[in-house]
Amino acid sequence: MTSQCHQNLTYFSININDPQSLDTILNLPYETINDDVERIGRLPNNDTIALKGGNDIKRNDGITGTINFEWRFDKMNLTMVVSRIE
Repeated sequence: MTSQCHQNLTYFSININDPQSLDTILNLPYETINDDVERIGRLPNNDTIALKGGNDIKRNDGITGTINFEWRFDKMNLTMVVSRIE
């Protein structure tokens, strides 16, 4: 993925059941943030979603995506909100 192709991405949620996909995501450079830090993202329907803690990944255009992982049944759920953090 390149930042030029996904500049309008603000929210993303997916179930991951393929170990290779999870390895690819976990190999991205990231910064772990404290559990008391909350990021607010905007959903496509203009509602907001809050994520506490997680891992920040930074695109080359300065936009930060915060990723949270949680197990749901036998799959890993990845939720990402995108925000501009100065």
